[in-house]
Amino acid sequence: MTYSNISQQDILHSPYKNFLVDLDNTLIFTDAANNAAYLSAANSLGFSTLFSKHNQFRITRTDLTSLSESVQQKIIIQKQKIYHFFLNQTILNEALFQLLKNSNRDVFLVSNADENRASSLIEYHHLHDLFKEKIFCPSIPNKYEFALKRLNLLPNSVLIFDDDKLQLQQAAALGLQTSQLYLIGE
Repeated sequence: MTYSNISQQDILHSPYKNFLVDLDNTLIFTDAANNAAYLSAANSLGFSTLFSKHNQFRITRTDLTSLSESVQQKIIIQKQKIYHFFLNQTILNEALFQLLKNSNRDVFLVSNADENRASSLIEYHHLHDLFKEKIFCPSIPNKYEFALKRLNLLPNSVLIFDDDKLQLQQAAALGLQTSQLYLIGE
């Protein structure tokens, strides 16, 4: 599946009235902060070598599966507590931000991120006024299906911006055309 390249003119002149945008590594590049928080949390609990092979990839909860469930939870809770110390390692996708801000469209955040962490990112980057609504669905497999139903939007009324090909494939399965799907970061 081939996704559209961002062309500001095409997007600003598109007939789509609603923009759905992902947060992590789409609107805000968060890998460095995420990994630093995980490393710090693991180190503080005595697991300093746990992520040694992950210096170039995003650390996720699935990287903890070799540990007991109680240790996994301790690392996750500690990571959530200290994440705000690493917000300065996040980078706003300025091009996408400007496009969304100048679009005169309704912009909806649709994210699998934890709401507290996402809120701290939104506050840190002063994005409060960008979104008409924020939808957090950390345990929902198809976030765009969920968002379309919750917002009562038709698939032919939206453009979607995401860095995850699987999420965009799931959106396409809902009837969106590839011209409505923008892959960020490739």
